Amino acid sequence: MDSSTVRIKRSYSYVLLAVLLSLAYVHSILESHVARYLLAISMVYTSLALLLERVASRALVFGELATEDEVLFSGEPFQLTVELRSWLLILASVLRVDLLSDSGVSVTEVRYEKSPEVLRLHISITARVGTHEVAGIRIYARLVTLITEVEVTLVKRVVLRAMPRISESMLTVGGGTPYDIGTSRVGVSGTGTQFYGNREYVSGDELKRVDWKASLRTGRMIVKLFEKEVYRSVFFVIPIHRDYLRGGALDVLAREVIRVVSELARRGTEVSVAIVAKFTSSNTAFMKIRRPADIGSLAEYLSRIEWREDSEGNLTYRTSLWLSVKLLSEVIPRKSLVVYVGEPESDVDIVAGKIVSRIVKNMGHEPVFAVVSPSILRLILGEASVEDLIAITRTSRVAFGELSSLARTFVFLGDDLLKFLVRSIHT
Repeated sequence: MDSSTVRIKRSYSYVLLAVLLSLAYVHSILESHVARYLLAISMVYTSLALLLERVASRALVFGELATEDEVLFSGEPFQLTVELRSWLLILASVLRVDLLSDSGVSVTEVRYEKSPEVLRLHISITARVGTHEVAGIRIYARLVTLITEVEVTLVKRVVLRAMPRISESMLTVGGGTPYDIGTSRVGVSGTGTQFYGNREYVSGDELKRVDWKASLRTGRMIVKLFEKEVYRSVFFVIPIHRDYLRGGALDVLAREVIRVVSELARRGTEVSVAIVAKFTSSNTAFMKIRRPADIGSLAEYLSRIEWREDSEGNLTYRTSLWLSVKLLSEVIPRKSLVVYVGEPESDVDIVAGKIVSRIVKNMGHEPVFAVVSPSILRLILGEASVEDLIAITRTSRVAFGELSSLARTFVFLGDDLLKFLVRSIHT
């Protein structure tokens, strides 16, 4: 059990002394019975208040902080129980309770049970997606004198991990064949490598597709047709920097990523996910999701992103770009759709995105940029500040315009991107 000293937060003792001196002055001049009675009452009340304040500042409060479980779901109420023991608690009433934690944890309700021996607090909290460290709890109370407020700080480290909620529909198996990776021919002409047939040349056809032997034989310009191929693998690259750790941006990102990934997995697509976050014990997580049941692994990692808002460095986007090239060359099958989720943090990141886009194309993959900024996510939640609106106007438009010249670009990870991915995989 931990102990804590009591700190006087607010006191009006000087006001009481001033009132006492004023009454004494009035009594010395008027010598009225009313002034005498008021002076006597004021002297007793002021003396007790000063004595209680003096004793309270030296009192010890013993407390214990307990949790039912360390893992909770984002946005759902979670209960912390605090037990405090001290003689001082008999003379105090609780005003409010604060958690010594990051901005991702908030107190929604406080209930308390009071007895002569113990003060038991039941604190309902909600947490954003990620890992949060509660360093302790701070309780503000008012003594019975009604003029003194005290502050009790109980130092106790508790780690809370909030997971995104996964619905049952996300874990059900849909159509498609698991492990159907790489590319697949769909029986119609289009972009591919397998010969499909010939037809007569029309304006706009590429000269490299001209079948010169057939053209000489028939006396007309003939071009080759190839069987259309579609992708069966999607690779998500998700950088998470500290700007996501403000408001509910990370919650929306986690929800949308899980929704898109689960829909693709239900259709039999192999989905690979690489998450780059500066605030985790291991800065990078890479996982393959071949069936809906694997969605739990993705939710598990998202819950381990640490809310350390004071961390330095915001190079996660650039790091994720170069990491994707490494993974594509080592563990990702050819002919994959590579979806970069996030927003470039500087002009250098945009240039790096252009370079990586060309490299990815040369490797046989198709890059796709989903410009998802924390500012846009907070705007969706109704939490956007003026700074967020300015950032959306400046950065997102620039990044969208620069990157869309080289690859398919989406402003948000929503239904438009999901429809594009499904169409590219299953058409």
